[in-house]
Amino acid sequence: MEGNHSYWFLISIVITEPCLLRSNTEIMNKEKMITEPSPGSSMIGGKNGLNLKKKSEIRKSRRIYFFALMIFLLDACQSNQIGFDPETNTVYSVDNYPIRELNIVMEKTKKSFWITKVDTLEGLPRIRLDSLGKNYKIVTVTNKMLHKMQPKKQLSNIPFVPSETYEIYHASIGDASACKIYVLTDENGRVNKVLKQYEYTELQENGKSGTPDPLLR
Repeated sequence: MEGNHSYWFLISIVITEPCLLRSNTEIMNKEKMITEPSPGSSMIGGKNGLNLKKKSEIRKSRRIYFFALMIFLLDACQSNQIGFDPETNTVYSVDNYPIRELNIVMEKTKKSFWITKVDTLEGLPRIRLDSLGKNYKIVTVTNKMLHKMQPKKQLSNIPFVPSETYEIYHASIGDASACKIYVLTDENGRVNKVLKQYEYTELQENGKSGTPDPLLR
């Protein structure tokens, strides 16, 4: 799961404010003790009364802060992690979140495609690249070899060509870390490898050094 930094916020809360994680009964008892005056103290104008009132306000503000952070943590647990099904040429969300857009680069032919959700339709957790369907469209096609945008074409799919490497970038959820995977095709244009970013980096480094890589065996 992305957004691991969120857990550090939770740990800091637990360390600095453990009383917020106790039972409701205990918290209510403490508030009762705070609001009830001690024998001999004055609730009106007395120094004791003012201190107790401040303590009660601080405790309430801390609870509000805690619940606001909990809502933030739940939202931050969303993930941009994606996978690829080579049998159907489908990109899917690992955590089943709707995919808003994808950026796909064909590394050898130097073409890139930006796929985005149709505004009036809902996003789906799975996108079949060789048949996008009605919920998605290709809005730009760029040829990096020519350093310019190609004329707009009514493309309905991503072409799978022989011996190509497809970089697929996903960042639909802005608060979560982006995800990048690599899809490799064989001499017939069929997907034969799906690599995570670190696996592809290792593959590239081993190729430059001349060291045989187990992924190629």
